[in-house]
Amino acid sequence: MDTPLEIYLGEIIEASSTTFTARCRELNAPPAFGSFVRVGEGIELPDDPFEKPGFADGAIYAVVTHAQTAGIDSNRKAVAYGKNMEELRREQPQIFELLATDFSCLTLGHSDKGVIRNWLPPYPPVIHSRVFSCTSEEICGLTDKLDYMRTILNNPGLVTSEELLAAVLRLTVQSHAKDPEYVVRAGKQLAMLLWDDYDRLHTILCKQLS
Repeated sequence: MDTPLEIYLGEIIEASSTTFTARCRELNAPPAFGSFVRVGEGIELPDDPFEKPGFADGAIYAVVTHAQTAGIDSNRKAVAYGKNMEELRREQPQIFELLATDFSCLTLGHSDKGVIRNWLPPYPPVIHSRVFSCTSEEICGLTDKLDYMRTILNNPGLVTSEELLAAVLRLTVQSHAKDPEYVVRAGKQLAMLLWDDYDRLHTILCKQLS
């Protein structure tokens, strides 16, 4: 039986070197926009209890960029019934079996030799692999170096890169709560990346602080 940390969010149905899409285990229950997820094993406990835990090799780390619910059959679109959710479940329960919720992710790094590397893994994740939520330790390991900010801002496939980075920063700042200098480092990095684009910088800062 799955423990709370082992309960998976979804199963990969499409994958490439830079992105992947997973189908949620439950309808209308995707991970939050901007949250961090992992494919593969997570924290690896050492044999010696006095040694610091590492990260299991081969894990792939990513951030959630998009989610949608639609019909499983692409040739049949959902139709409006004019009823509330309770009425639909009572009168038309079969329609929920024809829907699925998928979420897409941008790969940010992978684990190798017990540490998280802030570059793409040599291979994409395997189809049908399970996707899990990241722990605070994994988020800190992935975002201690600020390379992820450039990856998000410079990805041409993201039409909401400012929204995404603001959501990511809110989460990373919480995970790095024990490191007060992290906010300063992140702010300087953001200013450096967007020194010539004040509008984007202002948008991210306003959304991150709101």
